[in-house]
Amino acid sequence: MFPSSSYDQPIRQIEPADVALFDEVDKAVAESTVVGDPSIAFDFGLSLIRSGLLRAHALAKLLYKIRSVWELFYIEEPFEDVVFERMGVAKATVDKYVKMWEAIFENNYITQDTKQKLMGRPIRDLLMLTAAAREGSLDDEGLMRAADAPDRASIREIIRDARGEATSSGSALIGKLVWRDDATYPKGTLLAMLEGQTFEAGWLDVNSTEDAVQRLIERIRNNTPVSEA
Repeated sequence: MFPSSSYDQPIRQIEPADVALFDEVDKAVAESTVVGDPSIAFDFGLSLIRSGLLRAHALAKLLYKIRSVWELFYIEEPFEDVVFERMGVAKATVDKYVKMWEAIFENNYITQDTKQKLMGRPIRDLLMLTAAAREGSLDDEGLMRAADAPDRASIREIIRDARGEATSSGSALIGKLVWRDDATYPKGTLLAMLEGQTFEAGWLDVNSTEDAVQRLIERIRNNTPVSEA
């Protein structure tokens, strides 16, 4: 399940400025009461929602940017380990956030209009779109539809439809895992197929007797859009 918050660990210390935010809540409600109109309180609540939304996106960008220059800091520990130690963000979350920002907001094939529209979606929706954006099954038009979708279920349907169309489109990126001994490529080869061309993308040791290896291969076969060749 995708994280519902930008943080995986509780904030270690609350600063006075953080507590002051609750005073602003009291102030907004008091002003609404004086004028007999809840609009002031509602507008303040909307500003809180927008601020929280953008902070999660900003964290994703921060993590992506730091990782892209990590070698410049000459720190021996892995990036994800240091992030967890210094910020309390779990490694899995760091990986998801970085991949999302790279696949969507650093993607030159996605227009600025679409990126700006997607910026208004909750972080959970963007994480759901990451794989489709990376593999190319969702183009700019499809991502714009996702940005306008009324809910997450609609986004999930858009992704499912796009991947269905991708399997019959010559311009879509398709992944295949060679599972036959008599195939052109060695058994276990990962193939990337795009616009009529086939490229070797890697190799899995499908004949391994190690249980961990077989379980991982089975997970890849069941949970990624890679068919068998």
